[in-house]
Amino acid sequence: MAAPREDAGHAAHCHSVDDFDAGLAQLKTQGVRFAGEPYETLGNRLVFFHDADGNLVHLIKRAKPMPRTGA
Repeated sequence: MAAPREDAGHAAHCHSVDDFDAGLAQLKTQGVRFAGEPYETLGNRLVFFHDADGNLVHLIKRAKPMPRTGA
């Protein structure tokens, strides 16, 4: 089940982690309120939440690293 998309069209900050469960647990212990339940899509695990400034943020564990583009 995907996170609510009331923020669709707005950029989200992304934090990629190697251990999704540990990252999720740490956020929970810090009292983070999530915008939805964690879910999986295309092998990636995600969960969305808002930071203290109201920015949409998501935690992600990618099945495969994103390809690097020119810099």
